[in-house]
Amino acid sequence: MTHRVSLVLLFALLWFFPAAEGSRRIPPNGSKSGAPENANDEVRRTLTRFLTAFENLDWEAFRNCFADDATVYFPSQRASRATGRAEIDTTFRHVFERIRTTKSSPPYLNLEPADLDIQVFRDTAVATFHLYDVPNTIGRRTVVLEKRAGEWKIVHLHASNVEKSQH
Repeated sequence: MTHRVSLVLLFALLWFFPAAEGSRRIPPNGSKSGAPENANDEVRRTLTRFLTAFENLDWEAFRNCFADDATVYFPSQRASRATGRAEIDTTFRHVFERIRTTKSSPPYLNLEPADLDIQVFRDTAVATFHLYDVPNTIGRRTVVLEKRAGEWKIVHLHASNVEKSQH
């Protein structure tokens, strides 16, 4: 019971004081809020490298963006969570093969993140954005990165798609 109370208190503190020392945020408009340029720029460059590798189906550059122990939730309702390098590689290899059948040369996709918001907390960052590359669909993406051995790596990717409202 004491453990449960401690967890509740911890979550309450994190909820009410999210901007503790070491927390940095880039608002969607791209303006800086006191964060060191290099941390925000490094995360932004890592996301750009990841999305460019995905657009071009550059397998080695793409998979190098992930940590070995990363997890991924794919947008398909049939797909479950992929955990670790082997599961992520297997699932994304199928994705790459399917995409390659639609076009003969890069770029195979047009992944332009909209409404990008990046939060950096010391050596961890959370990036959220939307993708509008599929008609009638909004892609929601959350990417969690961690700085390991001086390099930002994706430790979690959550991808979901929602249908645009028919107004």
